[in-house]
Amino acid sequence: RNAEPGSERDGAEDPDARPVIEMFPGNRPDLFVLEDEEAALYSTTGRSGAVYISKGLLRTLPPEQVQAAVAHEYAHVQRGRRPVLLILFLLRAILFFNPVTLLEFRRIVQEDEKICDDYAAELTGRPGAVAEAIKKLYLSGKEERAGGGKTIMEEMEALESYSHRLHIESRIERLQGEVPPPGKGEWVAAILAGIVVVLTNYYVV
Repeated sequence: RNAEPGSERDGAEDPDARPVIEMFPGNRPDLFVLEDEEAALYSTTGRSGAVYISKGLLRTLPPEQVQAAVAHEYAHVQRGRRPVLLILFLLRAILFFNPVTLLEFRRIVQEDEKICDDYAAELTGRPGAVAEAIKKLYLSGKEERAGGGKTIMEEMEALESYSHRLHIESRIERLQGEVPPPGKGEWVAAILAGIVVVLTNYYVV
């Protein structure tokens, strides 16, 4: 969840966030700290693009992983791709019946994430810290696999969750220099995404 409006403050005034800010170049987006004990990290773009991080996340991750996570969000702000992705999301919603549209949207989003991973790794000089931050932020200890759903909707959710996990794992392996060979990570995720699309089109719509 997000903190209540007005409950954030300039990161330069926060003792936990100040070391994170100081390691980045001078021309950087604003960083705001949310007075929230839950882990939260996101960015906004446009003229007032900024990165928001919660006190809970600052206290959960070690400093080098916080810097890596913030650098990834800085990349999103500097690239200014979020408005474009929003337009693509709307197109995806309008063309929900077209499996090619859904797969292409997924591919664009995933490639954008990898570009921002690369930026964070180059800026911090610690790709391993970027990988660890991604792991702690987006991977739970529970691995959900397809085939356990009792209904069509449950099976779709399981497939989507498993596909998402494979994508996150491929980002981590890539940063660690352990890129899976063709046919393992991204190909499996793409196939699972295709299955989700088919199920959506023929069983739900």
